[in-house]
Amino acid sequence: MLSGLKDLKSILMHRPNECQLIVAIRGGEEYLKQELEYKKISVLWTKDRFFCLDKTSEPLLWIQWNCSEWELLEINSINDCVTKLKNYSLLWSYYSFDFHRRHSSIQQSFLYQGSDKRIQFPSDYSKFHQNRKGGFWTLLEHNLLLLAKKTSSWRYLGSMEFVENKEEPPSRAYLKLWEIFMRLSFWPKENEVVMDLGACPGGWTWVLRSFARKVISVDKAPLVEYLMRDDKVTYLQESIFALNPADWNHVDWIFCDVICYPEKILQLITKWLDAGFKGISFLLLSFKLQQIFPLLRSCNLLEDLH
Repeated sequence: MLSGLKDLKSILMHRPNECQLIVAIRGGEEYLKQELEYKKISVLWTKDRFFCLDKTSEPLLWIQWNCSEWELLEINSINDCVTKLKNYSLLWSYYSFDFHRRHSSIQQSFLYQGSDKRIQFPSDYSKFHQNRKGGFWTLLEHNLLLLAKKTSSWRYLGSMEFVENKEEPPSRAYLKLWEIFMRLSFWPKENEVVMDLGACPGGWTWVLRSFARKVISVDKAPLVEYLMRDDKVTYLQESIFALNPADWNHVDWIFCDVICYPEKILQLITKWLDAGFKGISFLLLSFKLQQIFPLLRSCNLLEDLH
């Protein structure tokens, strides 16, 4: 696998319109590699969390950010590099593969950087989704600037880190739900009823009760004590697999974050869909790395996970 900057330069010079540069979700590099292999998308170059791929329109599950529309520019000095970057009205992400001191000097002289500030949810929603344009730059050689004029996010490398609430939530699982809502731009309304399957100890229930009219939390094990006393939370001590979907047709949303065999959770999805559930479902699926794509494909779910 090619990983040198000279290799990347050669690829971008000879195939400028045929490739894209992406960044894997932190900790998701191996998942992304398997996804690309399964979808038969060629990896031309990789280093750290960066991958240069054959350009594809197919959605990828384990990417955080991507960029395209390249330019390779000769620079004479740090000031010359800063001047060239300022010619574009973009909020820049950058990454130092090499020439670290030179990168640092350029960055210190250049203020138009995409934000990596932690997000307050939900109050920062409008800021996160504001219509701003991002770009990317790095040095491939001491005097050779690579810049991309189009990126998938104006935030720094697509970062999404939240200001955490370390006092109230019973677990850190609430961060997963915050990210789902922030990325998809919608969440339960105050007049809706939601169901949290496999709710213990209550991380997702804690989030949902702040939006919905009522949360029905289902688990064999109880929630933390203060959620058990919450007027907006109804606790049902039951196996999520024993529920009869026909009894819950008044529910608007179903959420599920459980650890079990993936075939089991997919059977649960099918059970609710076959019963005619018309609400909105969010399920967090846990898989062993080697089985995820064959399983999703066999259930015709892969094309829907965008």
